[in-house]
Amino acid sequence: MMHIRPFGLEVRIGGGWLLSYLLIAGSLVLWYPLPDIPRLPPVVLSLAILAVPVLLLPAVVAHELAHALVARHRGAPVQAIDLRLMGVPLAGDVADRTPGTEALVAIAGAVVSAVLGLVALGIGSIADGAGTDAGAMLAWVCTCLAVGNLMLAAVSMYPGAPMDGGQLVHAIARRSTPDPAVAARRAATVGVGASWLVMVAGVGIAVSVDITAGLWLMLTGWFLGRASRLARAQEQLIRLTAGLDVRDALQQDVAVVSPGLTLDTLLAQHQLTSGPDVYPVQQGDTLLGVIDMRDVRAVPARHRTEMRVSDRMRPLASLRSVRGDQELWDAVAILERGRLGALVVVDPLDPSHLTGLVTRASVTRLLRTRRAPLPDDRPR
Repeated sequence: MMHIRPFGLEVRIGGGWLLSYLLIAGSLVLWYPLPDIPRLPPVVLSLAILAVPVLLLPAVVAHELAHALVARHRGAPVQAIDLRLMGVPLAGDVADRTPGTEALVAIAGAVVSAVLGLVALGIGSIADGAGTDAGAMLAWVCTCLAVGNLMLAAVSMYPGAPMDGGQLVHAIARRSTPDPAVAARRAATVGVGASWLVMVAGVGIAVSVDITAGLWLMLTGWFLGRASRLARAQEQLIRLTAGLDVRDALQQDVAVVSPGLTLDTLLAQHQLTSGPDVYPVQQGDTLLGVIDMRDVRAVPARHRTEMRVSDRMRPLASLRSVRGDQELWDAVAILERGRLGALVVVDPLDPSHLTGLVTRASVTRLLRTRRAPLPDDRPR
């Protein structure tokens, strides 16, 4: 995962998102053919092709930065941006926004992308009018960037999760009703309906135009419909965790392991318990890190007798930990983004002192005692 920090914001770029971006940028280059200029050397043509994904990436990041900067301006505590195929909102990123703020944040990215696209289109038109070979190549690059930005602006306004248009629909729904559950349900209904339209369009394209493109559109529609349902469940979770701290779901009586324990012994002990798949590793009273049983199982059985916990543990410096006084949604978001079973909770005055664990199971137990979800609230 890549990390950049523009404007004091942490931007985390996931590998899956980056791969998808490169595939889309490559498709854009293939869609719009290069101008036929035999006098230009091949290296210039190669640089022009490379310039499209290199220059389009900052434009896409600018789209996401626009959301965050507008949210900050409106008082929403956004500290980081996750770029991934399907992510989890960061703490404070959704729950504390007013409908007006949510709407402005939603359209900010599309506005920036549309402006960048129009600027690129204008520069390309000027370059093309110069009548030179270099101008023709610059016009080609600018046209690709313009199409990419304008498509991003249009696609981002799709009225369903995880697109910006889904947030806009949610903001409108919140304006229409004071009940957050009803607003989330209405927004999800619009998103699911839009996904069905996409799938129907995919069927029509598959039958009459191109079967491959139609199938891809049908798959995209199914994914967007599923995302809308997940967004509704996520909205529920944000509301259920409102007002709760990490200490409310804290599991203090946890088993810890020594760094010198062999992996085969740890695995045998773990099979006798029903605890989480994560164990804090301590030397005396000092927290050194955690050992995830998934990492232990990945070691071939013949090597587990030789390797120790210290060989496979994740050191404290590389861990995402939380404090007991943090909002519970902070921990839930980290658990979801990292696909983790448990998260260490440390003393705010001494990060090397273990307070306990917050696990998926402990969060689930807490939320069940607070309020059982209504049947019509459950994702379908």
